[in-house]
Amino acid sequence: MSVLASKRGESAVQFLDTAREIELYALKYAVKFPKRHFFVMTKDLLDLTKQGYNNVKSANSVYPTNPEEAQIRVNYVIHAICNYQALISQLDIAMSLITHYSAKGDDGKEKPVPSKVWEEWVRMISEELRLLSGLKKKLQNKYKENIEETNTD
Repeated sequence: MSVLASKRGESAVQFLDTAREIELYALKYAVKFPKRHFFVMTKDLLDLTKQGYNNVKSANSVYPTNPEEAQIRVNYVIHAICNYQALISQLDIAMSLITHYSAKGDDGKEKPVPSKVWEEWVRMISEELRLLSGLKKKLQNKYKENIEETNTD
């Protein structure tokens, strides 16, 4: 039986889908940036999105059976949060630096990067940060005793 869209809740693993969407979005738009910015800016943006996605996937692949593994899972989530925070900062710089696509318009000039591209990118990252922060709190509460055992040893 289907659930109405208005009654659907958030998936427990929505953070995985969102991280994947961010990486795909980055690949779709960042490769259009002028080549002169590749080694200065574009490569770093793509690296941060890949690191964030890899950390999210890694966190989801750890099934803790002891305190150390519980801490490892939380650490991957923390690293993903750091990646996306850094990505937001780098996007802010990129917005100032990269104003045009390398693709030429009908008039032979470079096309401007639409503001909606930047806005959507930041919206997706902000949503991922919200999801990851919630996941981090949930994991810390779930493994609280296990993590405390690790920290006191």
